[in-house]
Amino acid sequence: MKLRSKLTALLLAPAALAIISCGTASPGSPAQAAEGSAIGAAAEAMTSEEAAAHFAGAADMEWTLREVSAYARGERVSTVTLDRERLAREFGGLFTLRFSGGLAQGTGAPNTYRSPFALGDYASISFGPLATTRMGSLPAELVGLAEHDFFTIMENANRWHFCGDVLELRREAGPDSAATVLRFAPMEPNPPEPPAPD
Repeated sequence: MKLRSKLTALLLAPAALAIISCGTASPGSPAQAAEGSAIGAAAEAMTSEEAAAHFAGAADMEWTLREVSAYARGERVSTVTLDRERLAREFGGLFTLRFSGGLAQGTGAPNTYRSPFALGDYASISFGPLATTRMGSLPAELVGLAEHDFFTIMENANRWHFCGDVLELRREAGPDSAATVLRFAPMEPNPPEPPAPD
């Protein structure tokens, strides 16, 4: 079965699923429960105004996707970690995100996208329909993730969270979908060009 088919099946399969926080502790473990309860309590207390103030740190920054994880019954069932150095070297910026002026926008692989977004209470987020360019997309086997899967998860994300300098966009489990987490890190500036030999 192709990577895209496996990932799509895991991300869209119906199941009794639980969302996790900060991806380091195993879902359902005592460490994850303690970590999740502290984070959850803070998120539950946030009004939309407080959430907007907290989320302001993400605005006007360039983010790059590092990892996508899917969870079933409190267990991580799939993780795709992107090779950012290779992708940057071979293709430039793929799977990027920027929040600005009420829009979420960026690049898939290689199509650009944009969508209105809104923050709500309890660290909720909603995206409008994604408008994308319609060039052919790069194969998942080449870039690590199918562009269509990235767009689908983004459009259906309904929670956000900061874990250190990582921005997580989460799609909680639904009757027809798995719990998934997109983990973005701040985009690193281009390294300076090496000096020319004398």
